[in-house]
Amino acid sequence: MADGIKVTKKSYLEEPLSRKRKKSLMKQSKTGGLLPRVGEIIFFGFVILLLSAATYWRNEIWNSETGLWIDCVNKSPNKVRPHNNLGQVFLDQGRDQEAIAQFTEALRIDPNHLESHNNLGNILVRQGKYQEAVDHFTAALRVDPNHPTAHNNLGNALAGQGRYREAIAQFTEALRVDPNHLESHNNLGNILVRQGKYQEAVDHFTAALRVDPNHPAAHNNLGNALAGQGRYLEAIAQFTEALRINPNYAPTHYNLGSAYVKIGDRVSALEEYKILRTMNPDMASALYKKIR
Repeated sequence: MADGIKVTKKSYLEEPLSRKRKKSLMKQSKTGGLLPRVGEIIFFGFVILLLSAATYWRNEIWNSETGLWIDCVNKSPNKVRPHNNLGQVFLDQGRDQEAIAQFTEALRIDPNHLESHNNLGNILVRQGKYQEAVDHFTAALRVDPNHPTAHNNLGNALAGQGRYREAIAQFTEALRVDPNHLESHNNLGNILVRQGKYQEAVDHFTAALRVDPNHPAAHNNLGNALAGQGRYLEAIAQFTEALRINPNYAPTHYNLGSAYVKIGDRVSALEEYKILRTMNPDMASALYKKIR
């Protein structure tokens, strides 16, 4: 009978509704699990992007030595080393005023910073401000009395003032501390040539070349000392070697041309004159007067 069999719309609709709900629940479950993961992926991707950008800019900064030390100075303005090193970079680039500012700041922070005194002194020598340079090299030697480079540099500043006896004393002291200090041998030899003490000069230039056989200035200077003794063929060999190492040094071309004139080789002297015309017309003109 109808009372015994209860069939209603609800009983017929129950299964279709259950399937929809199941699909809905499954969809919600999938979406609910995916959204956090998508968020995590986006977040970590953003972090990686930031880190990559930071690494890129850091590499750009460090790829430039100037940029590196400017960055260090900006981050550590009260540390000596960044100022001194940035000054050295500017010095190598010929940016003297900027270098002076950095060395001066380094010495404001630490008045006894030997390297900054040395570097600042070298710029002042290059600018012909010899007494100021003497003051800085002297200050460097108060910090370290046995610093051969500071003695050598002080010798250069004194020589620039024509104080050759004092300069010789400084170069000699540098060589006492370091017998292989090439620049001191070279500088001392140059003063000895100026004084006409050619053999002593030859000895010092030869010692410099034992330290560095490929030092063009030492070969050139040894050639001058040998020429001073009238040993022109030996001098020509030294000038030629200097030009093999550095073909673009005008004074050596002039010296070589002058040596050729001394031995009567006008053809070779004229070749040096032709080279000099494109490098230094004034030197070329002076050499041509000798050739004539």
